[in-house]
Amino acid sequence: RRWIDTVLGIEADFLVIDCPPHLSAVAEAVLGVADLVLVPCGASAADISATAKTLDLVRRARQVRGGGQPPALLVPSRIDRRTGAGRAIEAALKEFGEPVGPAIGQRAAFADALGAGEWIGQYAPRSPGVAEIEALAATVERMLKHGQAKRR
Repeated sequence: RRWIDTVLGIEADFLVIDCPPHLSAVAEAVLGVADLVLVPCGASAADISATAKTLDLVRRARQVRGGGQPPALLVPSRIDRRTGAGRAIEAALKEFGEPVGPAIGQRAAFADALGAGEWIGQYAPRSPGVAEIEALAATVERMLKHGQAKRR
């Protein structure tokens, strides 16, 4: 409860809470206060299965909170369009009935930027990876604005 009170007391335009990639009490607490849940999902069967489990947790949080909160955005991540699974990921994710955001590709520039201790926008500012992140950020911003307008 103290953690939730601390998070809710933070003065910020946006606050990003990155949870571990498994379901836990931490994830449940985050879902209790989140305005939007981003669910990254790779193109493998294991990733799709993990996404289903995460969405079960999101749906339980919606039952507790009511009003459809928190909304979720599925984010195809580490996608290699050269593979069949990579080409079909959006269709697979749409089966969950949640919005699907722009895909983030499997790009060496992301790993290289991390290794250099930089954001990809600093490391490779004109790369396709930056365009993908900017498209995702714009989608998140639109969803948050829509959610805030709905609550007023």
